[in-house]
Amino acid sequence: MKMLFPFFLLCFSFSSLAQSDYDQYLRLDFDQIDSIMMIELESSRYHKGVELTYKLLPDSTEITQNPEDSVFGKILAWRSFFYDYLADYDEAITCLDKAIKNIEWTLGNQHSYYIQLQMNLAGLYLNTGNYNEALRTYKKSIVIQEKILGREHPDFSISLNNLGVLYHKMGDFEKACFYLNEAKEKRKKYLGLEHPDFASTLNNLAAVYRDLGNYSSALTLYIQAKDIIKKILGKDHPQFATLINNIALVYKLMEKFEMALPLYIQSKKIREEILGKEHPYFAHSISNLANLYIDMRNYDKALPLYLQAKDILEKSLGPTHPHFATCLNNLALLYEQMEMDDKALLFLIRAKKINEKILSKDHPFFANDCNNLTNFYTKSEEFEKAWDELFQAMNYSLNQPLSHSFDRHWLDSVSSASFFSNAHLENMIFSLELAYLLLEKDNTVTDVRAKQIIVADAVN
Repeated sequence: MKMLFPFFLLCFSFSSLAQSDYDQYLRLDFDQIDSIMMIELESSRYHKGVELTYKLLPDSTEITQNPEDSVFGKILAWRSFFYDYLADYDEAITCLDKAIKNIEWTLGNQHSYYIQLQMNLAGLYLNTGNYNEALRTYKKSIVIQEKILGREHPDFSISLNNLGVLYHKMGDFEKACFYLNEAKEKRKKYLGLEHPDFASTLNNLAAVYRDLGNYSSALTLYIQAKDIIKKILGKDHPQFATLINNIALVYKLMEKFEMALPLYIQSKKIREEILGKEHPYFAHSISNLANLYIDMRNYDKALPLYLQAKDILEKSLGPTHPHFATCLNNLALLYEQMEMDDKALLFLIRAKKINEKILSKDHPFFANDCNNLTNFYTKSEEFEKAWDELFQAMNYSLNQPLSHSFDRHWLDSVSSASFFSNAHLENMIFSLELAYLLLEKDNTVTDVRAKQIIVADAVN
């Protein structure tokens, strides 16, 4: 989840900022800074966005506790935002920490912008897979917000919405539904049924129902959100493209490919016309379309789309971004299907290295990468490498160390383990399925009880 800033696009000319005269920041207010930075954001010029923040606020600038210096916090927050898009999470968190301190000094820790930045920090932790820290930070901002504004304030629904999204990521669907439904009711009451924020909450709630397998409820909410956005923002808006993409995903999961295909194509066309062919969101659209073609066993159509998405993401986000790694994984799995194993292995290893470096081994993406390599090495009968990757996947899906033995005690510990998130749990289920496959194929494992244990757990 990307950090959300309430942007206000004003008619402010970028040319009024002389590059050699950063002192002009003193004449800018929060909304004007938002306007300038939005130019770079909407053009996907994330590196230029970072450079611009340094022109406005060099590292050598002395920051005081004067209220006028709160503009520094806004610039630092934008710097963090661009670093987040570039997946430089360490820099993003560092900059946002500085921004939060600046706003606390200049405006106080009861100010609405201070609360907003705390929520953005939680979003950053969510992006890096640090769910516990994200939850702690969200709860901290909610306590402050409830104290200042009260639960009935319209802005309180933002916190409820974000908390619901986090619990969804953590796999706690009951809490996710609770907070998202509360946010939905508050936004319905204070914003009305035809507001983009109300549609956003409908979209988030639909995603929970989708992952619960309740496709009919998910479709109802997605379609309601789509109709709202269509009415107030039009059919040529990026949010409309996102919603029809999400509807297409549900149809894909229901294996109604003939209904998913035109929606994916429509979403791709909208993003191409509005954002251009070099934008990351366009790359996501053609990747989703390629995913559908794979399910339809149309590999010849999927391959050029993946390759195009790979080139776009490498150019726009860089070769070390997690989204680029996801694209490499998709390509690798397709190459496996096409029996092009050398290329598949190359991309699987490269994706794992990126996610390990950028996101850490505790992130579910890393365990998924290990599982993909386990599957590859099992098929190629490189069992020693397969077991090594499998145990890495299991170790980093669990909250506890995993021994290299498959006994009843081990199974009990897995069954009672507390997983970081639903994604970690799904990775463990995949790992157990791979373990069963490995035990069947690897003749060096002779313990029959081990096979029975893995079979029982995989089936359950």
